[in-house]
Amino acid sequence: MCSAMNLSGMCYQLPSAQSPLNDSSYSPNVFFNIDSGQLRLFNQPVGLHIYVPDDYNNNLKRYPVLYLLNGDSAFNYNLESDWYIDETMDSLLKQPKIKSSLVVAINNLPYVDNEEDSIARFLKEDVKAFIDSRYRTATGQSILLGTGKYGGLALITVLKFPSVFSRAGIFSPENGLLELLNKNNLNGKGFSGMLFFFYPDSDSVDRIADRLAAESSALLYTTNHQNPRRRKSALGGWYAEFYKWITGNGFNYIIRPPRR
Repeated sequence: MCSAMNLSGMCYQLPSAQSPLNDSSYSPNVFFNIDSGQLRLFNQPVGLHIYVPDDYNNNLKRYPVLYLLNGDSAFNYNLESDWYIDETMDSLLKQPKIKSSLVVAINNLPYVDNEEDSIARFLKEDVKAFIDSRYRTATGQSILLGTGKYGGLALITVLKFPSVFSRAGIFSPENGLLELLNKNNLNGKGFSGMLFFFYPDSDSVDRIADRLAAESSALLYTTNHQNPRRRKSALGGWYAEFYKWITGNGFNYIIRPPRR
């Protein structure tokens, strides 16, 4: 019996509270989890939209999970700020050797200055626990992505809880990211995960990368310019490259514009 059906008519054996989005602006692989309405932070409701790959219903394997911290712009291309994550995932997963993942867009996640520890714990103890209890998730393969202040939050969270979240994409972080890490007493010592940085305007990512290279065995991918082959957004056109790198075997890679 079908627990949910997407716009293409494909049956998914998913949580009973999962609902398809009857909106042509979304990929048919995007669902809304009704139960996620029970998630609250600072007395504000937090919702989840979930991208479920086509092969989820065809096997019993467990999947990595990519959490989009400010996921309001992730899927809906009616928004000027849309990241086109669902369409990009549809395209990526048709390519050979690309690993399938669940993608969880966290909507309305409140950010309160000086409460980064509380938000990081909410991500670990509430959001991740919620997804793990309802989907076939792979142990040790949880990834965070955020832009702006949520990019800094992604970095803080993986450094606080590296055994839970070991990989992150930090896109267009705000200035003062190094000071934020110092305030939270995080220097990356011993961290062995993977970090992708796109930082067109941040003044401290080079210093953070140098510190991580000295204090940790993290794999780093850094770039500070817009991908010329992709549309402009807070992701800088780097989402596809980020996804392939962060779910692959990884390597250190630094991209900077040529000197004039």
